[in-house]
Amino acid sequence: MSNRRYLKYPPTPILALGLSLVLGAGLSSTLPACGDDDGQVPPTVFTRDRALRACIAADACGVLTFAYAGSYCLETGWDQSFITATAPILAGTYECVLEAMPDCAAVEACFGGGTPLQTCSDITDGYCDGTVRVECDSVHRTFLRHNCLLANQSCTMANASTTDLVPKCGMGPCIEGTDVAECMDYKLLTCAGGNYEVTDCSATGMTCGDGITGGKACVGTGAVCPDDFGASCDGHVLTDCVNRRLRQLDCSTMPGNQTCSTTSHRCMPAGTDCNPGDPELCQSGTIRLCVDGAWLTLDCGELGFSGCSVSAAGGAHCVE
Repeated sequence: MSNRRYLKYPPTPILALGLSLVLGAGLSSTLPACGDDDGQVPPTVFTRDRALRACIAADACGVLTFAYAGSYCLETGWDQSFITATAPILAGTYECVLEAMPDCAAVEACFGGGTPLQTCSDITDGYCDGTVRVECDSVHRTFLRHNCLLANQSCTMANASTTDLVPKCGMGPCIEGTDVAECMDYKLLTCAGGNYEVTDCSATGMTCGDGITGGKACVGTGAVCPDDFGASCDGHVLTDCVNRRLRQLDCSTMPGNQTCSTTSHRCMPAGTDCNPGDPELCQSGTIRLCVDGAWLTLDCGELGFSGCSVSAAGGAHCVE
């Protein structure tokens, strides 16, 4: 039986919005002060396109650098934040970046809680400052601040390995091996490294319920189906069986431009012109990126930067 150590915050509209953070067109009027840690609710609507521009700006300013300036940050950061229910945290930071760019000192402050980034030595230097996760970035060796409260989560020191503790956002401390997974509405809470990690089952068309072995898991929302159920596509809609429950997922509602693949029977980028990891290029001050299987071109000058440059590693980046 679980000791129920996780923190049950009252439900708020921002968590119920789910993918509307990606699909919405506007912004709410309530914004946190740029880069602060005051716990105010960030924009309830923040588009994926704006997240991409914020990624490119953070990369240009050297705060977050990637071999691929925008697409990697977008697909492994912003898109994945919906599964962990942490999109409101990134939305708050990225909105700050969009207001601050191209002033790189101000962009840096968005990641530092309103102040310049402080140096650190190792990931184990990270700590919790109340509900704020103060993470030691392993690449740049600077402290990055993420207010877990913006996603109605708390900060917990949890195991990154058998010996190393790092701060993580989640639903509070737990005892691994003792506290079992639990459901909190449509979210799955799993004890990992001493922290209740959150998986938003609804982000991939599921809910939280009883898995095959009896423990809690993300499951389909439909009728019981056999293990050998054959997945299929009907246009954008994927039908498959997850933990013996039928799931119907409209791939077009997933982050980006996705469709149901008739060969792999899963949601895949709809474009076929390029593949993730294809080299990003500079063309007359613009940066060309592969996003959702299609080439996307953005003008670095219009973003406020001086131009585009290809790094030694081969990726293209907007530059100051």
